[in-house]
Amino acid sequence: MKKLLKGHKPILCLVTAVLVAVLSVSFYVMHSWGAFKFDRDSKYISQFYSEKEDSLDGIFFGSSAAYRYWCPPQAFDRHGMAVYCYGIQSMPLFYVQHYIDSALKYQDPKFIAIELRAAAKDPDVYTTGHVLAAISRMPNSLERMKILSGFMAFDQKHKTKISKLPNRYGFPEDKGRGDNLIEKVARAGRYKGFIPNASQVTSATDSAPFAETSTPMNKYYEEDLQKLLKYCDSLECEVIFVCTPFYSSLERHSELLHAVSIVESYGYSVINMNNDETIRETQLDFATDFYNPTHTNVNGAIKVTNYLSDTFSNMYHLPDHRGSDDYLSWQESYDRFEEKYK
Repeated sequence: MKKLLKGHKPILCLVTAVLVAVLSVSFYVMHSWGAFKFDRDSKYISQFYSEKEDSLDGIFFGSSAAYRYWCPPQAFDRHGMAVYCYGIQSMPLFYVQHYIDSALKYQDPKFIAIELRAAAKDPDVYTTGHVLAAISRMPNSLERMKILSGFMAFDQKHKTKISKLPNRYGFPEDKGRGDNLIEKVARAGRYKGFIPNASQVTSATDSAPFAETSTPMNKYYEEDLQKLLKYCDSLECEVIFVCTPFYSSLERHSELLHAVSIVESYGYSVINMNNDETIRETQLDFATDFYNPTHTNVNGAIKVTNYLSDTFSNMYHLPDHRGSDDYLSWQESYDRFEEKYK
């Protein structure tokens, strides 16, 4: 036995060295990503996780196309619904599933709304700053690690600016983007995920060039969308998709129409607000209700929220929580919103 061990000693030493190296690297990477930080209420983590468990009627997932448009305090005042906006900067389709998985550990909503505009977004806009924004608002979890892994695959597919994962917290790519990030996250907490902007667009337009026919979208985005739709089939709650209004190129709008057709082919409803009829019904004014071509200001967000909350109320028959002691934070959120922005 001793001879056998002696003969294999070099191999055992090599294996041990490799294991130590792998564990050391894994520990370093996980530490760099914050896997050993347990402050769930960190200033960079969405205040979504501070909501009472199983208290939400719905959750609206998306990027700034969601959190600049869906105003939960306004919807609460209008219908008494508690529908939180789980919005992360430039949320790509591939990690919507992981955010839903994370959220459903804490909430049992009647429905989930998913913003679809990411299906027509230029992949080249994503940077290391978006990686940090994606993970820093989440509790440490398997879903968080899957998002990090997904960004590496995203970078390989699209050849984006995500050259490497950052090794510490910070938002280098957010510098010069306009809003101070810490203040932005603080506002999101005050208004149940909504981030208000009171500015008006500096270059006004009277109308948007909405597409009437569709063109193929990015093939990888289409794959991600189909994976998301198959995942949605496994959910017990209702799922609906939303395309908030914006004015951009006809090409982007036509790609969005293609995404809408794919979603509908899976049997899901889509509220696509990018058409003249909806713009007239909501009374949105592109000259006064937007602060840039792809985001509404507070005035526009109120109009969009009124339209969507009416739709959600009719579709899902949600309870009215106004006056309930269990939803005082929602009433306080609206009172704060009304005092500052209405």
